[in-house]
Amino acid sequence: MRMSGFYAEEGWNLYSADYEIELDTIVVIEDPFDIDDDDNEILPESIVERNMVFVWSDELVQDCVSSAIDQKVDASLELILEAIKYYDINDDFMTIE
Repeated sequence: MRMSGFYAEEGWNLYSADYEIELDTIVVIEDPFDIDDDDNEILPESIVERNMVFVWSDELVQDCVSSAIDQKVDASLELILEAIKYYDINDDFMTIE
């Protein structure tokens, strides 16, 4: 996967066994899911085999990390994860003071 600055040039998704992500949660970075003719998500085979679910897209994760670091250069991993979860729920970036 090639990187251009902060963002990967190829799309990816984050998958896990559960939707609730913590810093110690085991996740898999894999290709994005496909959409069939009936608008159903078709997960990558490796994700299906692991009984995992789609959690976040690359855009959501990368944009939230970028926003958090722009607001606080030394943002902790806990704060960055909080910012990602905040966006996931509120569809808006968290204000970091």
